Amino acid sequence: MLRINNSKNLQTIYKINKKTFRNFHKIQLKNTTNDLSIKSSKIIRNDFINFFKNHNHKYVRSSKVVPLCDPSVSFINAGMNQFKGIFLNNHLPPANRVTNSQKCIRVGGKHNDLNEVGHDSYHHTFFEMLGNWSFNDYKKFEACTYAWNLLTNTFGINKNRLYVTYFKGDEYLNLQPDYETKEIWKSIGVNDDRIIPFGLRDNFWEMGLSGPCGPCTEIHIDHNNSSDNQAFKVNQGHSDLTELWNIVFIDHQRLQDGTITPLDTQHIDTGMGFERLVAILQNKNSNYDTDLFQPLFDAIQKQSGCINYQGKFGELDIGGIDTAYRIVSDHARMITVALADGVVPEENYKLRRVLRKATSIGIEIFHCDSLLNELSYHVAENLGDVYPEIKKNITQVQKIIDHEKELLIALRKTSGKEWQKIVKNRPILKTISEQYAPGLVPGYKLLQSEILNNKINKISGELAFILYDRHGLDLETTSELAKVEGLAVDVNEYHNYMEKVKVRSRIGLTQVDESFISQETLSVLKSRVEPTDDSHKYNYSFENNQHQFPRLETKITGIIVNGNLIEGNSLQLEKQNLKNLHVGIVLEKTSMYAPEGGQQSDCGKIQIKNISIDIKKVIKIQDIVIHFGSIDPSSLIDEKETLNIGDNAIVNLNEEKRVGLMRHHTATHLLNAALRKIYPAIAQRGSVVKDEHLVFIFNGFGIKITQNDVELLEKIINDAINSRLSIVTKEINGIELMGDMDLTLVPGENYPSNGIRIVEIEGPELKSREACCGTHLLNTSALEYFKITEVNTKGPSSRIIKAVAGSKAKDLKSASNNLQKSFMNSENLKSHNTREMVKAFIHLEMENAIKTNKDPYLVHCIKLNNMEVESIPLQIAIDYSINSPVFLIVKNNRKLKARCFVPKEFITDKFNAKLWMEHVSPIIKSKIGSFNDENPLEISHTRVVKLSREELDDLSKKAIEKAQYFVSNNFVKI
Repeated sequence: MLRINNSKNLQTIYKINKKTFRNFHKIQLKNTTNDLSIKSSKIIRNDFINFFKNHNHKYVRSSKVVPLCDPSVSFINAGMNQFKGIFLNNHLPPANRVTNSQKCIRVGGKHNDLNEVGHDSYHHTFFEMLGNWSFNDYKKFEACTYAWNLLTNTFGINKNRLYVTYFKGDEYLNLQPDYETKEIWKSIGVNDDRIIPFGLRDNFWEMGLSGPCGPCTEIHIDHNNSSDNQAFKVNQGHSDLTELWNIVFIDHQRLQDGTITPLDTQHIDTGMGFERLVAILQNKNSNYDTDLFQPLFDAIQKQSGCINYQGKFGELDIGGIDTAYRIVSDHARMITVALADGVVPEENYKLRRVLRKATSIGIEIFHCDSLLNELSYHVAENLGDVYPEIKKNITQVQKIIDHEKELLIALRKTSGKEWQKIVKNRPILKTISEQYAPGLVPGYKLLQSEILNNKINKISGELAFILYDRHGLDLETTSELAKVEGLAVDVNEYHNYMEKVKVRSRIGLTQVDESFISQETLSVLKSRVEPTDDSHKYNYSFENNQHQFPRLETKITGIIVNGNLIEGNSLQLEKQNLKNLHVGIVLEKTSMYAPEGGQQSDCGKIQIKNISIDIKKVIKIQDIVIHFGSIDPSSLIDEKETLNIGDNAIVNLNEEKRVGLMRHHTATHLLNAALRKIYPAIAQRGSVVKDEHLVFIFNGFGIKITQNDVELLEKIINDAINSRLSIVTKEINGIELMGDMDLTLVPGENYPSNGIRIVEIEGPELKSREACCGTHLLNTSALEYFKITEVNTKGPSSRIIKAVAGSKAKDLKSASNNLQKSFMNSENLKSHNTREMVKAFIHLEMENAIKTNKDPYLVHCIKLNNMEVESIPLQIAIDYSINSPVFLIVKNNRKLKARCFVPKEFITDKFNAKLWMEHVSPIIKSKIGSFNDENPLEISHTRVVKLSREELDDLSKKAIEKAQYFVSNNFVKI
């Protein structure tokens, strides 16, 4: 038999002869089930689906495992997730009766199976949920009858092995017992002593903390086929009698306040774990003994040379080898499926945690760092027929696995070693799951400092956010650290803090923008002002090679002055005071675009009576569009005039700017599609769409962008421009979005449940389909020409491309000569300058600086080779020495910046951060920056400054000497 020793050889064979590769895997699958009377997993799945199709159910393919329209869950964790909008009457169902096999992942939250995986025979991170649904069609009797007939007739399970449960009610929530279901089971033929009542925990199903819910009835199976009645074992944690099928009667919903209310309609949602069903029908004691996992075990053994899988658990599994087999094979399935569905580790820390755990086990137990790479091929072969996107995206999966492996290996050599030193002195910290996070050491030290200095008895939401924002510690890691310290985490405050930050980020405001809109106005805006109809931003045409934008007549619904929403209905204007008046106008409807999807806002004019307002900035908050600008004094006829709520208004776009924005947004989509055409894996991180140019930021997972690549990208896009392709838009709902496997989406993005705008460009060589709310051209010919002007490579991950379109692009053809030089530098960058690797670099740099420092303060210069100065977050470096004054300078061969910190207890009139920086900043020719949320006496920093190579070393040296001189003469340690 063909033996493949490593994933590189396997990949080569796969590329050269896919047919041979597929047949090789099918041979492995056939060998796992020798008894021809036992059905394979593929046949079992098909039998289930065909049973319901024969009962007039429509087959709906599985959605992706990421819940694109539901931020309440991290992954799809049940078959009904994609139908949630139907249960809430937000969407029409694809049919009244539906069946499918849904890809599911459970690694956190209410349904958290991660810690159980590998230690028993049935918990999994990834699993398939077989299900059938009735959307206000058939009721409880049909649902129970279908399930019983399928199990006992189609699958031939002895009914004496089966037990059923029903909901016994709950007085506190005023929920009545479900006696109807009990009587249905009796009428089907189930003995009364096999029908058992249970309460909320076991027989009232809920998807999450809020949402659709209802009583359920479960079918349990006795794995031992005992002759005696085993009802006493149901729901008591016995591994030999477990739940098989859950039938939920969705007729309620739990609200955010915890109350449960009836729904207007009644639906049926059933779910049966596929892996458990396969184990039963293949007469196996463990899910891991089925043909779903055995090929993976074979691959692990062949790849690693380890002893064969023995199927041992607990104390019998000496050395944990079998447990490692189970964990790695389970995680390989989850990782492969998630990556194939477009989930990106850097955007989903739960996926990254699972990936690193599996990779670490491969290295530590099996002494093989390529196991996941190998196993992903087998997963694709096993599941690729029912989920074709896995086979389609296997190259992308492989690339990301390889990239993440390299990152982990580097981290194990840096921050991982330092953490192990801490664990050695405090063994209880072994319980921390994410032991290779580069921010774990400084984050832990910051927490220790807070405990010691501020005597905290809980971790506030703000501190939890700081640990996340500065050090990358997710909430689960912070919670684990808190548990070690005997502290609680204020989770609600953390989420509230995160949401506030997200809101201000979405609308493009920071704490220094109070002149635009105050915090008080943000809190009352929705209750006092009606939402704006901004659908008119899409109302334009393309005639005679020119875009036409009609003016829009509307009314004023709100007025904001200098950040505050006015009281009453009128604003008095005085000609002489208009210079200091910053106005925000809310309209009933508008054609101006507020920043979304990376696209900058429109500008233009709003005419109200004779008064003209020059609009410079537009923002959107909770569906309310605010137009900020200044009033033209010359438009006032009288010295005093009035703006009123309800006044008529006319909106006129700045058409030249809008066309520039549309041109570069369409070009961004074409660039995204072209990159995906020539590279095995990319993931969009963000984009900036201006009227003058575009910036596209993406994760390239280690790719090198060459000059030839740039020329190819430009050719592909310019060919699309010359082909005069139509740009088509349409709207879909959340169900359609989740089932569409060919859409390009932004990883980590949440989409609305309705009105999702799809932008499609289809040509002979390039196809782009993206969910996007931006404004676009109507034909590619309006782009005229496309030119890449700049490429930046930051480490193995981050890639940034800047480009222009239109007439300006034609004038920049000579830019290729300049680009050639940048590629010579960027191609060979070896520093791992992702967010994690930057933190790892800072960690080593600061640890070494602190070890060699003998003063009660620290003055230090961080020298970079291939990293950008802007990428180094000095506030994180400062945290390594939070109990003493610190002055840091970071520089590469062209740029420099500085930051200093003085603890509160050391601040005096002669020594503080402000004075310290004022003495140094003139030397490096940089201005001092500031943030409203920072005390300038504690923290001060300079902006990044560019210097010539000749003066950089000289000035940085002088700056360090000046900082050292100032602190040594003015700092007094108390």
